[in-house]
Amino acid sequence: MLILEDDSPFETFQCSLTDCLARSCQMLADNHELLSVRFLRRGDFPSVPRLKDERDFFYSPNFDLQPSVVRVRDWYVIHQLIERNWEQVSHLQCELLLRMAFDQLSRSPFKHAVWWPDFGETHHLGVPDWQEQIKALHL
Repeated sequence: MLILEDDSPFETFQCSLTDCLARSCQMLADNHELLSVRFLRRGDFPSVPRLKDERDFFYSPNFDLQPSVVRVRDWYVIHQLIERNWEQVSHLQCELLLRMAFDQLSRSPFKHAVWWPDFGETHHLGVPDWQEQIKALHL
């Protein structure tokens, strides 16, 4: 399942969009402890924790909605978990809440893979220079 944020278009560089998405799905199929594969805003790269570096991606302990690929089954399970505990968690920010829920599905420290920015990146249109980014992306 591809999760997109409405204000974060993304582009790929070293593989086509469909190839990167297919590789993301294959990574999830090959590793059942892996919960998500995502693209990153290039500007966020220095602040994202990295647990282990691979050739095309790295592992991060955090889930994020910047375009991500997850299993439909996992998405369903975390939403059931959130729904059952809604009164206790309704005050939390959505990505923090999703991180907490995803953490319940895997004991591996390598739960979330992030493509290196050279493979693809997302652009957040909600940032102060959004008009410049829109022009640069020809939107």
